Amino acid sequence: MTAKWRRKAEIYRRYARSAEATGFVCDWSENAAEEMYSFESTGKSTPARDNGYAIGKGWLDVQIASWIDDVLHWPPLVRWDEIDEDLRGQVKRGAMAAARRRPA
Repeated sequence: MTAKWRRKAEIYRRYARSAEATGFVCDWSENAAEEMYSFESTGKSTPARDNGYAIGKGWLDVQIASWIDDVLHWPPLVRWDEIDEDLRGQVKRGAMAAARRRPA
Protein backbone atom coordinates (compact mmCIF):
# COMPACT_ATOMS: atom_id res chain seq x y z
CA MET A 1 0.00 0.00 0.00
CA THR A 2 1.17 3.49 -0.78
CA ALA A 3 1.55 6.40 1.62
CA LYS A 4 -1.03 8.31 -0.42
CA TRP A 5 -3.58 5.52 0.06
CA ARG A 6 -2.83 5.42 3.81
CA ARG A 7 -3.75 9.13 3.97
CA LYS A 8 -7.01 8.40 2.14
CA ALA A 9 -7.65 5.53 4.57
CA GLU A 10 -7.63 8.01 7.46
CA ILE A 11 -10.30 10.06 5.68
CA TYR A 12 -12.34 6.85 5.16
CA ARG A 13 -12.11 6.18 8.91
CA ARG A 14 -13.47 9.65 9.65
CA TYR A 15 -16.48 9.14 7.38
CA ALA A 16 -17.24 5.65 8.70
CA ARG A 17 -17.73 6.95 12.25
CA SER A 18 -21.43 7.58 11.57
CA ALA A 19 -21.94 3.87 10.84
CA GLU A 20 -20.08 2.93 14.01
CA ALA A 21 -22.14 5.43 16.00
CA THR A 22 -25.25 3.37 15.17
CA GLY A 23 -23.64 0.26 16.64
CA PHE A 24 -22.35 -1.23 13.39
CA VAL A 25 -18.99 -2.93 13.88
CA CYS A 26 -16.47 -2.03 11.18
CA ASP A 27 -13.48 -4.17 10.33
CA TRP A 28 -10.35 -2.00 10.55
CA SER A 29 -7.85 -4.84 10.33
CA GLU A 30 -4.77 -4.74 8.11
CA ASN A 31 -6.49 -7.40 5.98
CA ALA A 32 -9.47 -5.07 5.48
CA ALA A 33 -7.10 -2.26 4.45
CA GLU A 34 -5.35 -4.54 1.95
CA GLU A 35 -8.72 -5.70 0.61
CA MET A 36 -9.86 -2.10 0.02
CA TYR A 37 -6.53 -1.07 -1.48
CA SER A 38 -6.74 -4.00 -3.89
CA PHE A 39 -10.30 -3.06 -4.81
CA GLU A 40 -9.42 0.58 -5.49
CA SER A 41 -6.23 -0.15 -7.39
CA THR A 42 -7.34 -3.15 -9.47
CA GLY A 43 -11.13 -3.40 -9.15
CA LYS A 44 -10.84 -7.18 -9.11
CA SER A 45 -12.26 -7.96 -5.68
CA THR A 46 -15.18 -6.61 -3.72
CA PRO A 47 -14.58 -5.67 -0.07
CA ALA A 48 -16.56 -7.41 2.66
CA ARG A 49 -19.74 -5.71 3.87
CA ASP A 50 -18.16 -4.88 7.23
CA ASN A 51 -14.99 -3.38 5.72
CA GLY A 52 -14.70 -0.04 7.49
CA TYR A 53 -12.65 1.48 4.68
CA ALA A 54 -15.32 0.60 2.10
CA ILE A 55 -18.07 1.99 4.33
CA GLY A 56 -16.13 5.21 4.86
CA LYS A 57 -15.47 5.52 1.12
CA GLY A 58 -19.20 5.14 0.47
CA TRP A 59 -20.09 7.92 2.90
CA LEU A 60 -17.28 10.08 1.54
CA ASP A 61 -18.68 9.66 -1.98
CA VAL A 62 -22.11 10.76 -0.72
CA GLN A 63 -20.59 13.83 0.96
CA ILE A 64 -18.61 14.79 -2.13
CA ALA A 65 -21.71 14.47 -4.32
CA SER A 66 -23.55 16.75 -1.88
CA TRP A 67 -20.74 19.31 -1.96
CA ILE A 68 -20.67 19.23 -5.77
CA ASP A 69 -24.38 19.89 -5.85
CA ASP A 70 -24.00 22.70 -3.31
CA VAL A 71 -21.12 24.33 -5.22
CA LEU A 72 -23.20 24.41 -8.42
CA HIS A 73 -25.91 26.56 -6.80
CA TRP A 74 -25.71 30.31 -6.57
CA PRO A 75 -25.43 31.54 -3.97
CA PRO A 76 -23.38 28.52 -2.87
CA LEU A 77 -24.92 26.47 -0.10
CA VAL A 78 -21.50 25.60 1.29
CA ARG A 79 -18.45 27.82 1.79
CA TRP A 80 -15.27 26.63 0.09
CA ASP A 81 -13.35 26.76 3.39
CA GLU A 82 -15.88 24.33 4.92
CA ILE A 83 -14.73 21.59 2.52
CA ASP A 84 -11.91 19.39 3.79
CA GLU A 85 -8.69 20.72 2.25
CA ASP A 86 -7.66 17.22 1.08
CA LEU A 87 -10.93 16.87 -0.86
CA ARG A 88 -11.23 20.28 -2.53
CA GLY A 89 -9.62 19.14 -5.79
CA GLN A 90 -12.02 16.21 -6.10
CA VAL A 91 -15.02 18.47 -5.41
CA LYS A 92 -13.79 21.06 -7.92
CA ARG A 93 -13.27 18.43 -10.66
CA GLY A 94 -16.68 16.89 -9.94
CA ALA A 95 -18.44 20.26 -10.02
CA MET A 96 -16.79 21.19 -13.29
CA ALA A 97 -17.74 17.87 -14.86
CA ALA A 98 -21.33 18.19 -13.61
CA ALA A 99 -21.57 21.75 -14.95
CA ARG A 100 -20.46 20.57 -18.38
CA ARG A 101 -23.19 17.89 -18.38
CA ARG A 102 -25.96 20.36 -17.51
CA PRO A 103 -28.07 21.65 -20.41
CA ALA A 104 -27.54 25.33 -21.25
